[in-house]
Amino acid sequence: MAISVRSATSDLISRELSLSFRSRAYIFLFKIKYYNQAIVGERMYLMTFIRVMFMTCVPLFMLLTGYLSSEKEDRNRAEAAS
Repeated sequence: MAISVRSATSDLISRELSLSFRSRAYIFLFKIKYYNQAIVGERMYLMTFIRVMFMTCVPLFMLLTGYLSSEKEDRNRAEAAS
């Protein structure tokens, strides 16, 4: 089975996007004063669920992309070797 070539640009873009989404989630929750409120009502439970999803899914996405890309060969190294 041939090892596919990895693009460092796509790795960087996906990681930057995931970090951007995570920081935007923090800013959004801070601006709506989420951290100063008690969890009461359906809306607050929904906001808490969304917060938990943002805070856990983004790092899992980064770990998963790193794991899936670990077997690929870097394009720059492949070109330098030839």
